[in-house]
Amino acid sequence: MRRRAPLVLSLALCACGADLASPFSAVAVTYDVTSQKFKLAQVRVNTLTSLRRLEGSSGNLAAGGTVRVSTSAVKAPGATVAGLRAAFVTAQPAQVSVSWNILNDIVYAEDFESLELLSTYYNMEKARKALSDWGLSSLPQRPIVAHAALSDENGLPPLIEGELYYAPLATFYAPAATPQQSVPSALNLGAVAHALGHAAVEELVWAGAPAPAPELGASRVARHLARSLAEGIADYLGVAVSLDEHWFDHSLQREPAARALDQIRCSTPDMLYALAADDAQTPYDAYPLGSVLAGALWGLGSPHLQEISRGVLSALPDLGSKAAAAQGALTLPDILETLASHAPDDQRLALCGIFLNRFAQVGLKQVDLPSCAKATARQECQ
Repeated sequence: MRRRAPLVLSLALCACGADLASPFSAVAVTYDVTSQKFKLAQVRVNTLTSLRRLEGSSGNLAAGGTVRVSTSAVKAPGATVAGLRAAFVTAQPAQVSVSWNILNDIVYAEDFESLELLSTYYNMEKARKALSDWGLSSLPQRPIVAHAALSDENGLPPLIEGELYYAPLATFYAPAATPQQSVPSALNLGAVAHALGHAAVEELVWAGAPAPAPELGASRVARHLARSLAEGIADYLGVAVSLDEHWFDHSLQREPAARALDQIRCSTPDMLYALAADDAQTPYDAYPLGSVLAGALWGLGSPHLQEISRGVLSALPDLGSKAAAAQGALTLPDILETLASHAPDDQRLALCGIFLNRFAQVGLKQVDLPSCAKATARQECQ
């Protein structure tokens, strides 16, 4: 045993005094799409300037803190992200302190909290890298806060369970695991990519405002469409980045396969009625129509993932310009025409055919989409 001790000490070095910057290899929680299992796996971390504090170009992590939200303040004229942060964050989160060992040049977290935080950063890095590869390299870095206490004026969480991005504070909030989750959302690459999709829509379509313009207007249809647009783009990116059509199920099993994209998602007349319904009577559910949009974008499958994803991301600034010109009132034809016009030339008509078929039950007609004038509707939804 005495002879082996120096060898063990040379292989397992506690990083108690030093810090570490990228690039380096580490063990993190990842999802294996082939085996459909979460596992510990070796990954490459490329963007950290400080492993100890988990700071880098993909975001800076903090932990804890208290946030008390006022719904009316979010929608007040002149509200800004900076102003809402000052008003809502009643206890600042603390800087994290990751502990690790190094074995054979691989970083191993010393405890679950360090593993959780490192895996969260890695998922954000991987999701941002995918969006950058698809042409969106300018998305601003936003804070990432783990285990904060968030509530609104009624003591309820302002984020729907499973969601990680809170637009009024332009911050990613990674909650602690709940009994409904098999895997914490921040350890789920699809959920992180979904959250990053929300950030992209908020920045590029709504100019980073605390609330999208339709939320401040009188049009229910515009307000509801904006919510479904965000969920549809985010759900698509969740699948496109993770290559997992069931990413949603891993972290929120209350409605298995409710938003899975391995099945055809068709619009229904109920979705059209819901767009105009009064939230005070029937709160709008953005996910059903959003899932139709996500499924339509995924309709050409993974062989065309790169090209379609590039088109989706490049369409967002144009949607922002259209929204600004229309005082925020985007229509469904506005959204689908912009997405179709940014699709690759050799895939546009196929995507148009999917749009025309899957959105027919919410009133979409071929004349609404000039880019689809020569397309033939697919026969998937009756």
